[in-house]
Amino acid sequence: MNFIAQVEEKLRDLGSEARKKHPGVKEASERAILTLRSLQSQYVSAVRASSSTSSKPHPTTSLFRSQDVLRPFLLACNYPDASAKLLTIGLNAIQLLIDGDSICPPDSVHIVRVLAIQANCCCQDVTKQGSGGSDGSNSSPAKGGVMSVMTGGMSTASSTSGRNQKERDAISLKVLETLEKVIRSPSLELTEEVLSQAFSVGFVIIA
Repeated sequence: MNFIAQVEEKLRDLGSEARKKHPGVKEASERAILTLRSLQSQYVSAVRASSSTSSKPHPTTSLFRSQDVLRPFLLACNYPDASAKLLTIGLNAIQLLIDGDSICPPDSVHIVRVLAIQANCCCQDVTKQGSGGSDGSNSSPAKGGVMSVMTGGMSTASSTSGRNQKERDAISLKVLETLEKVIRSPSLELTEEVLSQAFSVGFVIIA
């Protein structure tokens, strides 16, 4: 399956999983599919142009850098109570986009912010369960997260996710995998904030 088809499949899976509980994610996924198809047309034109003359290099998947395509995956990972399945789709998709060099360099900060949200969720779940707390859920996105449309502020999870231990372990591993890809990416910006949040995410999960 080629890169474009993989991204579109993940957008469809995300929209389907988010349909009932997080309709905003579904709507963002639908908009992202339209953007992806537009970028695909540009990619095809670029391929044809490169084939007709040796002076133009063959386009790469970096042509698919778009906040519209990334946004639904970030939005899904912005919810403290997102299901393990929804998070797995979102984080896998972010990894796919990083591998394809299809994320705008400054957007690294938004990725580590949602990773921080989920790292804190996993930590709070363990803490509250250990102290006999309840597994309350919160269908609102975390403050300072992507619902502010990539503006700023620290990401903080405010409630438990309701996931079981196996799901928490899987999400924690997926968060670390995604974090490693961000750090190793040759194109994503590693600003002071990105590195600070990355350190915090690793510390919260490993500790």
